Amino acid sequence: MLISKKKNVDFFESASTRLTKLERNNTAEGLRFLVQFVNGIRPGKKKQDPEKNLLNALHYLQEFPLLLTNLQHALFSQLITTDLTSAITESGIPLARGFWQEFFNRLKHKILPPLQDENDFLYVINSIFFRNNDIEWVEQISRESWILFFEKTGVPFNAENKKLQSQLMGSLKMLSFQVAQLGLEKEVAKYIPSTFRQNPFVQQNYLVHKVEEQMEYSVIKTDNAALYGNLKEMIRNCEESIAHIRENLSERGASLNQTYIVLILSSRLQRMHILLDVLDADHRFDTGKLVDFFRELVRNENRKNSIREFLSKGLGYLAYRIAEHKGLKGDKYITSTRAEYWAMIRSATWGGFIISFIAIFKNLLGKLALAPF
Repeated sequence: MLISKKKNVDFFESASTRLTKLERNNTAEGLRFLVQFVNGIRPGKKKQDPEKNLLNALHYLQEFPLLLTNLQHALFSQLITTDLTSAITESGIPLARGFWQEFFNRLKHKILPPLQDENDFLYVINSIFFRNNDIEWVEQISRESWILFFEKTGVPFNAENKKLQSQLMGSLKMLSFQVAQLGLEKEVAKYIPSTFRQNPFVQQNYLVHKVEEQMEYSVIKTDNAALYGNLKEMIRNCEESIAHIRENLSERGASLNQTYIVLILSSRLQRMHILLDVLDADHRFDTGKLVDFFRELVRNENRKNSIREFLSKGLGYLAYRIAEHKGLKGDKYITSTRAEYWAMIRSATWGGFIISFIAIFKNLLGKLALAPF
C-alpha cells in the first residue's frame, strides 16, 4: 500500500516543484501531462480509494498555483488543437439507422477496431483512460468531487476562443440536423402532441440556424439571450414530445425501431443542452452537466465495442416498455368487488373445465399406433 501511495505522491510532488510553464498550444506535452495526472489518481494494485486520490490532487492544485496553471494549459491545448465534433456528436450515440445495423457495426468493430485519428479528441480520451476498467474507478468518485475538480481547473468553458466556439457551433448544427431528421420519422411525427402547432424537432433547427447567423454577425447580447432562450424552450418541447411518445407506447404497444429512435433523440437533445450552456455566454455554466457528459464519454469509449452494453441500453428499455404495456392490459384480471371476483372465478372455472378435456384427449391420442408425423 505504501508503494502505491508513493507512486501517486511522486507525480504530484514532482509536478508541483516544476518551474517551467506548459505552453497552451503544445498538444504533445499537454497530453503527456494529462496522462501522468490521471495516472496519479487511478487506483493501483492495492485498490486505493480513487476519491481520496482525486481529493489529494485537488489539495496540490490548491497549494501550488503553477501546477494548476499547467493543468489548465494541458486541458486547453487539447480542446483547441483537436477535433471535438466526433466526441460530442458520435460517442455513445448509435450512428446506424436501425437497431440491427448498429448491432452488426459493433460486432465488426469488435473484431477489427477502426483506426483513430490523433487529431481527434476521442484519441485524447482513449490515451488518458486507456484501461478497459477505468470507467469503474471514474464512477466510484462521487459526482460532487468531480464537480469540485472541474470548477477548480477553471477551464474557460464560455467558449471565448474562436476556434473552440466554431467547433462547438458546428457540433450543435450537426446534432440539430440529426434531431430534425429523426423528428420527421413516422414513429415520432404522428405521436407529437396536438398542442404543438408545428413539429418542434424541425423548429429547433430553424432556431439553431438563427443562432449561427447572430454569432457570425456579432449581434448584441440582449438579442442573443432572447434567441438562446427560445431555442432552449423548443428543445424542452422536443423532450415533452418524447415523453408523450413513451406514454403512448404504453397504450399502443412497444416497437423496437421506435424505442431505438427515442433513445437516440434523447441522447442528442442532452448534448444540445450542454452545448447551449457553453455557447450562450451567460456565465452560468452547469458544471454538473459537464461532469455527467465526461463520465458518459469515458464509459462510451471504454465500452464502445461492447455488444452487451448496446443490448443492455436498447433491449433493457424495450423490455421495460413491454412489461408496462402488458401490466396495463392485465387490469382486467384485477377485481375490486365481490361480484367481479365471482365472475372471474366462473370464467376461470370454465377455462379449466375445457383444458381438462383437451389434456385427456391429448393423452388418448398418444396411445394410438400412428406414424410419428
